Amino acid sequence: MAETPELEPYAINIDDYERIVFGFPVWASNFAPPLRTFIKNTPVLATKKIAAFACQSGAGAEKALEKLKECIGIKEFEATLVLIDPLTNYDYKQGDMLVAFIKKLNEEKEQQKSAEYETKKSELEKIKESVKDRPSVTINQEHYGYLYKCKECNNEILIKTNEGRYGNLGPFNCPVCNAHYYATIDDGGPNPFLYVAKYGEQPASLLDSEGQKRSEKIPLLYQELSPS
Repeated sequence: MAETPELEPYAINIDDYERIVFGFPVWASNFAPPLRTFIKNTPVLATKKIAAFACQSGAGAEKALEKLKECIGIKEFEATLVLIDPLTNYDYKQGDMLVAFIKKLNEEKEQQKSAEYETKKSELEKIKESVKDRPSVTINQEHYGYLYKCKECNNEILIKTNEGRYGNLGPFNCPVCNAHYYATIDDGGPNPFLYVAKYGEQPASLLDSEGQKRSEKIPLLYQELSPS
C-alpha cells in the first residue's frame, strides 16, 4: 500500500511546530495513505519531534507504526499509543494508556520546568543567605522581601510581606530602634514595589499635595517560589 492520494487544500506552516503527532486507523498493517502524501510533501518532518497513535480493530498496529517511522525517516518516535476500537471499546485501561501517552509527550517540558525551578530556587537561596543577618520584620506572612534603611537609626532592615489587602499591609516597627512606619504594596505587576512612610502619614502615594515626598518606593529584593 504505497498510494499517495491527493489531499484537500490545507494551510499549515510546519515551522511553527516543534512536535507533530500522527493519528491514524490501521489498514492492513499499514497507516492510512493520506499520511504518506502529507509526509512526501513535508520533508522537514524528520527534523521534528514525532509521536504517533494508531487505532485498530484487530492487529497490525505495531507494523504500521514501524512503516510510518521508516516513511518519515526517523529512528524512534517520541511516544506511541495503540488503541483498540476506541469509539466502541473505550475503557479505563485504554484511558490509562492515553494518560501515559500524554505524560510522555510532556515529560521533556516537565523536566525543563523542574530544572528552571531548581535554578530559581538556588538563586533565591543565595539572595536570602546574603541578607540573613539583617534585622528583619514580618508583616502578616513572608512572600516578598525588601531591604529598607530606617530613617531613624540608619540600619538596613529586611521587610517580609505578603500581598496585603487592597495594597495595605499595615503598621510595623523598626526591629532596631522601634521607629513606627506604615507600609503599602503595589502588587499589580510581576515585581511589586513596597511603599513605606512614617506612621500617621499616607503612604499610598509618593508625594503629598504640595509635591513633597512622603513615602519611599522600595524595589523587590526577592519573591518566594510557588511549589513546582
